[in-house]
This record gives sequence, structure tokens and C-alpha cells, in this order.
Amino acid sequence: MERVVPAESRSCQSIANAFSRLHGISLGWEGNMLHQSTGLEFNSKGYLVNFDAWSRDFAEILARENGVELTDCHWRIIDFLRDYYTEYGIAPEPRIIIKSLSKEISPNTTCTRRNLEGMFAGGGCKLACKIAGLPDCHCPPI
Repeated sequence: MERVVPAESRSCQSIANAFSRLHGISLGWEGNMLHQSTGLEFNSKGYLVNFDAWSRDFAEILARENGVELTDCHWRIIDFLRDYYTEYGIAPEPRIIIKSLSKEISPNTTCTRRNLEGMFAGGGCKLACKIAGLPDCHCPPI
């Protein structure tokens, strides 16, 4: 009998499978939660529950799974998100990211929310927070 995986769990499962292949370990999959021994557990929205379980390898895999090739600009945003979360305990709103990193993200043009959304494909701000390993985000609609 084939086990049906809920639609919201599929992306997490594919991430788990890619992570397993990359590191040569078996993660096991149970609903929305990866096997406890790995420390990789996702909430119902698909965000990593344990902020400290994040790694750059995890970010690369998740980005690839979502059609994003991480550049230096992406890493500046990811590092900013993680640093901000570490300091304040919440994810920054896009306007804070843009204000803080505008010259670094897009030195030749004015950095806007749309530029930020474009860097992380269709997932925009939410995908950036997921890739950065934040447990949630504050991304109002454009």
C-alpha cells in the first residue's frame, strides 16, 4: 500500500531526500517531521523549527529545490536574516532588509521589495526566510 504524503509536506520530503543523498545519512520521514535524530523538523508552514539545525548545505539544497542559485547577494540577505533573527528573535520585514542592504543587493539601481522578491524566485521573502532557516517570517503581500 502506497503512503500518501500531504501536499504541504512534499517539498520538505524532497529536501530531506536531497539532504540524505548529500550527507549519506538516512533521515526517515514522518508526516511533517523529519526523524528526530537529525534535528531537522519543519512546522506546518514548511519552516525549519530548530534555528540552530540550519547549515549552508541545507540552504543550498533548499534553494536548488526551489530553482534558486545562490549568489553573493543571496548570501548577504541570508546572513542578514540569520543575524537579525539571532539579535531580535523575529524575522525582519522586507523594508528592514531593503533599508539595511539596498546598496549591497543592487548597487546600480534602487533596491525595492520587487527586486528582493525576484532574487528568490516565486517564493520571495518567505522563501528567503525558509532558506535562512528562520522558523517563520513577516512578509506581507506586495
